[in-house]
Amino acid sequence: MIYLDNAATTHYKPQCVVDATVKAITEAYNPNRSGHRKALELQQQILSTRSKISALFNNDSEMHTAFSLNCTSALNLAIMGNVRKKGHIISSVTEHNSVLRPLMQLQRLKLAEVTLIQPDSHGEITQDALYRALRPDTYMAVFSHVSNVTGKAQDLKKLGEVLQNKEIVFVADCAQSAGYILTDMTKQGINAAAFPAHKGLHGIQGLGVLVFDKTAIPRPLILGGTGTDSHLLTQPETLPESLEAGTLPCPAIMALQAAIDWWVSERKQTREKMGELNRIMTDGLNAIANVEVYSDYNESGIACFNIKGQDSTVVGDALAEKFDIVTRSGLHCAPLMHKWLNTYDTGAVRASIACDTTSEQVYRFLNCVQYLAKTL
Repeated sequence: MIYLDNAATTHYKPQCVVDATVKAITEAYNPNRSGHRKALELQQQILSTRSKISALFNNDSEMHTAFSLNCTSALNLAIMGNVRKKGHIISSVTEHNSVLRPLMQLQRLKLAEVTLIQPDSHGEITQDALYRALRPDTYMAVFSHVSNVTGKAQDLKKLGEVLQNKEIVFVADCAQSAGYILTDMTKQGINAAAFPAHKGLHGIQGLGVLVFDKTAIPRPLILGGTGTDSHLLTQPETLPESLEAGTLPCPAIMALQAAIDWWVSERKQTREKMGELNRIMTDGLNAIANVEVYSDYNESGIACFNIKGQDSTVVGDALAEKFDIVTRSGLHCAPLMHKWLNTYDTGAVRASIACDTTSEQVYRFLNCVQYLAKTL
């Protein structure tokens, strides 16, 4: 099998990640629930993971990191946890449903008015467009760092410059950038960033993280046991425990700690390799007659395309069934982005590489797309 669905989840897990996961499963303890030595040691390891995350995103405190089920739940925590009774929120049509659906729910409940910015012809959310969308009651702006459909990266620093000194919470969806493009919350003016463990960082599924600063501390969305202040019948206010009711996904957290260490040591060479392969893939797709390409070169390894006149699911199924090449087809949980691309009716095929992808696999994929472009 040639696996080109890494934007959904990376197939390759470094051995150190596997080892950390197995150890956490076979030596299972529950932090904050017990005072014995092993539980306390695990608490320290979890704190160490928070420190690594804080350093990776350059926020203001390791205590401003909250573990959650996945990136979607982390985004919900950022958005719903900072919602006000009335006001205005800005986002864009390029967003994933993890952002769009919470925002539309707030609008349906008349808890917020939402403006969705259109990108320019290059897929970029410009400073001018953001300036025009601002209102006196704007209190939040939510943008994806990288489109999960095309791989287009937004310049978060430029967007942050528009929002600075305005008491607007700037939330970044880093689902497709974490592990590929650095996010510096302090330099980019970001107040909250959500990311998953299982994509570009090569951790395992079952963990998302919200990193925030002191201006974007969310209210808890899930209430329950934290292992702290157990005498209280109300949710404790101590961070980050107040945001993490219930038992933490310790195997996934330990896997993420190992994944970050691995990523730091391997980042330069994996970035160079992925850059070379992504250029081969995007240039190769552009050279195939009857293929429409929606992605430019990008650091997240995404190449989105269609064979003209064909539904994306037909192409995706053919790649899988005839050639054992795994991609993703359809609307990719980003319907407004597909409307902007004029692919709402057909969807699009997304091929996404990772550090373990080989040039032979990319060339094989291109040859198969060329064959289908001629024969379908």
